[in-house]
Amino acid sequence: MSNLPTMGRVLDALAEHVRLSTAAAIRHLYAVDTYEEIKDPRMLENGQKYVAVGVEKVVKHGNYGQRPPPLNLSTKVENTKHQKLPPIKARYKKDGMNSTSGSEDGKKSEDEYRTRHKQKKERKEKENEAAIPTKPVSHKRAAKDKKSKNGSVTFNPETGMLRFYIRGRPISLHAPTNCDNYELDQVLPAPEETLKLEWVYGYRGKDCRSNMFYLPSGELVYHMAAVAVLYNVQTKTQRHYLDHTDDIKCLAVHPDQVTIVTGQVEGHAEKQGQPHVRIWSSDTLETLHVIGLKDFEIAVACVAFSRFDGGELLAAFDDDNDHTLLLYDWKNEKKLLQQKSCPDPICEVEFHPMENTVVACGKQQVLFFEIEDGQADKKMGLFEDNERPAFVVCLTFAENGDVVTGDTEGNIFVWSKDDRKVIKAIHDAHEGPVFGLARLPDGSFVSGGGRDGKIWQWDAEYNKQDLEIQVPEDFGPVRMLEPGPEGSIFIGTTENAIVHGTLGQLAKFDPLTQGHSDELWGIAVHPHNGQILTCAYDKHVYMWDPQTHALLWSKQLQEEAHSACIHPDGEVAVIGTRDAKWLVLDLLQNGQVIFEDTDGKEQIECVEFSPDGSRLAVGSRDNSVYLYNVTDSGHQFDRIGRCTGHSSYITHLDWSMDGQYIQTNSGDYELLYCKYWNKNVHIFLKKTPLSL
Repeated sequence: MSNLPTMGRVLDALAEHVRLSTAAAIRHLYAVDTYEEIKDPRMLENGQKYVAVGVEKVVKHGNYGQRPPPLNLSTKVENTKHQKLPPIKARYKKDGMNSTSGSEDGKKSEDEYRTRHKQKKERKEKENEAAIPTKPVSHKRAAKDKKSKNGSVTFNPETGMLRFYIRGRPISLHAPTNCDNYELDQVLPAPEETLKLEWVYGYRGKDCRSNMFYLPSGELVYHMAAVAVLYNVQTKTQRHYLDHTDDIKCLAVHPDQVTIVTGQVEGHAEKQGQPHVRIWSSDTLETLHVIGLKDFEIAVACVAFSRFDGGELLAAFDDDNDHTLLLYDWKNEKKLLQQKSCPDPICEVEFHPMENTVVACGKQQVLFFEIEDGQADKKMGLFEDNERPAFVVCLTFAENGDVVTGDTEGNIFVWSKDDRKVIKAIHDAHEGPVFGLARLPDGSFVSGGGRDGKIWQWDAEYNKQDLEIQVPEDFGPVRMLEPGPEGSIFIGTTENAIVHGTLGQLAKFDPLTQGHSDELWGIAVHPHNGQILTCAYDKHVYMWDPQTHALLWSKQLQEEAHSACIHPDGEVAVIGTRDAKWLVLDLLQNGQVIFEDTDGKEQIECVEFSPDGSRLAVGSRDNSVYLYNVTDSGHQFDRIGRCTGHSSYITHLDWSMDGQYIQTNSGDYELLYCKYWNKNVHIFLKKTPLSL
């Protein structure tokens, strides 16, 4: 509520009672009697008159809000910009005759008109009160409701209807049938049961970099959504850091290999929903420090602890237009530096291991920030005779302190730590971008290609070795490389998977976790074995085993998937897509498509089988629900009708236990009901439940 502009709150309050056809043009509202500007819905009073000031071109006499001189309606207004307007006359009708306010008859007619209007309004209010007996709302609750643009809540004990507002729209819901009375002020105790996060599937590799690290504890730390995950490679268990209020965008590990820093995007919480960084312990999962709540504008793009001094400093880049560099004494939660860096995106940041220098890479550049006396002296890396790539996307350091970078043109450049020049260029190191670089304990390097899916090893002199590893295409291109114990390596991919293996000529990689690489909207649980089916905009359907957390099988579709349900017999699943198609998959054949159909021309929002599996309801974005008879355990579908009545797209639907009734929600918060008839008819949805 507090996030809305002042005028927006007032208009939302007015919209509950009157129709405003020009609400978008209104900028100010003033009381006629006091000339006071209305800045809060609580200032509105019944029976009062207000003047709305908008963006229309009108004749203006000073600023409204100041008491003007007496207005003479018979005086013509002179204005060079606008056409001269005729005098304004108040007109009232009586006995078919028009009269003006300039005569005694006109004055008398005006008084009679106002009296009749007031009496009519009072009669209407009394009739409404008699016709709709409502439970009075307590003063405490009413005061709270006045602050909300959604208005007050009322309950009608005779009809059992609960009425409230969502974004200015009146919503009526039926209370449970066993509810004799509804106490609006009653606050029920919270349930004793709580939810505990068990497992996180996937890893954010599609659009994040340098965000997966192996710890001495034997755990791999990475992030997904708003959760930082600690995955134990040996025991195959997870621990979770859950204190972030929105998606984590970046992650770094302190030189002590215990302290972790994570940065998040802008969230929804009033206070800590602002972009900020959190520093926490990987041993206890305790938050140690929260930094930068008012320092970041968009999101924390990347973070890094200093190395030369044992990790006393923390550097972070904002994802704002200036990609601001911020430097902190994180233990004392003190900001040391805030400086604009450049208008182009920053992909990765690291502290130099031997000096107080921040090295960052991004669009067509490598930047060196020398920190001294509270200032950052920015210097550009010099490409010399080498063509600038579109993006420099990853970096690491050689044993002698030289900087090694990979870019989107497939190049690996080595930069001198002394003069910031390219001293060695390896062109076409990969076919396509070099997304991942990592230095191994023996001083050699490995690089990962984003298009060819290969991993190459280079010796300390940057000579390519015979070792070549091909990452299976199913896991996606390489995003990040992290050395593991005993010559092993962890690979994060752009398809949000993490695979683990040992470097060697016949290296085999096993997936540690996999996930969807685009928005996930459809999910369904198998009715018999508890397996979980998911589908997403990446055109993939996955079947998961919740016991082992393994991916059992996957199916790639031709369309982006949006919704899913499984037949009660457990043999088939229905997938709704974004292009009005819905598909039937054979679950016994690892998702083979056995049937498809199209309803309408818009996205299939939801699909649901009746409890006995004899019918299928398909909710579309065209505001309709399409009904089908289902036979042969979900292998045969015959359309029998269409339900209409919503004024917005279908968001959810479900069946009654006997399969005769459907209730549906829509995008404009409407709840409607319909009854199933076993014949080919056009069915209209109703606003009230149908009697059983």
